[in-house]
Amino acid sequence: MKKRFSLIACVMACLIMMLLCACGAQAEALAGDPAEDALEEATQFPFLAETHELAVNVRAQADTRSEKVGRLERGMQLTVTGAEISADGELFYCVCMEDGTQGFVRSDLLLASKEPEEQQEDAQPSPDEAKLIGNRNSRKYHEIWCHSLPAEKNRVYFNSAEEAEKEGYVHCRSCD
Repeated sequence: MKKRFSLIACVMACLIMMLLCACGAQAEALAGDPAEDALEEATQFPFLAETHELAVNVRAQADTRSEKVGRLERGMQLTVTGAEISADGELFYCVCMEDGTQGFVRSDLLLASKEPEEQQEDAQPSPDEAKLIGNRNSRKYHEIWCHSLPAEKNRVYFNSAEEAEKEGYVHCRSCD
């Protein structure tokens, strides 16, 4: 049993060292609290963010055990108004949803977007002007003639493939 534990400990230590080397991190970086470092480096508030998970719970407090006050589907945008570190040391963003509900979402469940002013300047093209149509659920983009176009409510419009790919979309195989 003792040898088995030593082997597991050795393997774990090797994995940690490999991760540190792969990320280019130095051992001194482990001394700080990652959540506090992320909070210090956070973008100026407010900023827009988008969910990248299938569904994200919005909590009443900065704690995963806190009461759920809302739920966000993948691709939904919301305004991040602040940040807070939970008792467990996790970074949570204070968010305001479209319906005005405020709550907290773990930071790793959101992708930071542009600041609200920049976001409005880079508005999507209208459906008539768009050259490509994206599916906010599958994160695929399609040619306008594709037989696999998404339902209207799931469409995102793009002017170019570069623009779609910059937003994390991939080309639909049916369009090839």
